[in-house]
Amino acid sequence: MTHRILWLPILACALLISCSPEEPLINSFDDSWRLLVSNQRGEVLSFPVPNEGQSTVVWSDPSDSSRNTLERFRDRVYLLHGQRPWIVVFDADTVRAIDTIDLGSAPVTSIAFANATTAFATVPTLRSLLVIDLTVNTVARSIPMPSRPMHVAVNGNQLCVTLPDTNAVAIVDTRSLDVEKVVATAPVPWFVAPDPNSAFFCIVGLGSGKVDANTPSAASVQFLDASTRNISSPLEITPRSGPASQVIPTGLVVSSTQVAFIPTQVGMFRISTRTRNRVSTTLTEKFSAITFNDARAELIGQVSTAQGAILVYNGSADALLHRLPVTSAATSMVGIVR
Repeated sequence: MTHRILWLPILACALLISCSPEEPLINSFDDSWRLLVSNQRGEVLSFPVPNEGQSTVVWSDPSDSSRNTLERFRDRVYLLHGQRPWIVVFDADTVRAIDTIDLGSAPVTSIAFANATTAFATVPTLRSLLVIDLTVNTVARSIPMPSRPMHVAVNGNQLCVTLPDTNAVAIVDTRSLDVEKVVATAPVPWFVAPDPNSAFFCIVGLGSGKVDANTPSAASVQFLDASTRNISSPLEITPRSGPASQVIPTGLVVSSTQVAFIPTQVGMFRISTRTRNRVSTTLTEKFSAITFNDARAELIGQVSTAQGAILVYNGSADALLHRLPVTSAATSMVGIVR
């Protein structure tokens, strides 16, 4: 009798377990992520990776198909509208537009985030640098630039702003908001990015003859010390065949793996940000836009052909990981956790 009494609770538990809903298996390693893309149709799409091709439109401006730019900062994604004076703010988790920053009368081309509360954005048509208060998403003030600013990057408390019309960069202190120094560069400095491992800025010059009527010259790479404001001698971006003066850089990313990648119409070039002494060819693919996903150490690029695709490489760009087919070329991309 005693044995029967002991078995009753065990039998009851077994019956309850058999009737309860089936529990899902939990996978402790989830390799999936999302790629947020702006395209030439004025759309923002979310691509699940590695489930290539199943994109979802999360935002669009149907009246405009301009060249928009996406930038990620902490838990927000910022879309710099290519033609309207807007910055659209997205929640990186839900991928929903949550706010729009009114810039006034002109669009911005580049943005840099100094800290959790302040961002700086270039307005080429007004020759100014906007200071944006991220706590309320409004423009706090405008800093006049010596000439038309194009791109901006931040390293510590120093900003570097490219001034292509005067072959120089402006150094702005994020605390005083003053232009502290203007440094001469190689012809037509266009792109700039900070080295996350040092106090250097990487600057890519287009060279003459691409956006001006001057005699064509080679594109180049230079490094500027944010502390001393010393700039290195330019290193030419030279193709394996053809004249260097015809190379046109289309972007710049500096990875946490101490490599700067420079896409051009003749292929991808790279330079070590540690040695900073030689520019070499790394990929023959031609990219119109690139980004580096530091969270996964992956290089992402939009192939610049009519039937192009977005390609995802490992951090050294020597192994293709994913290929995402697109019906409209991406103008900008950011990787976010699913």
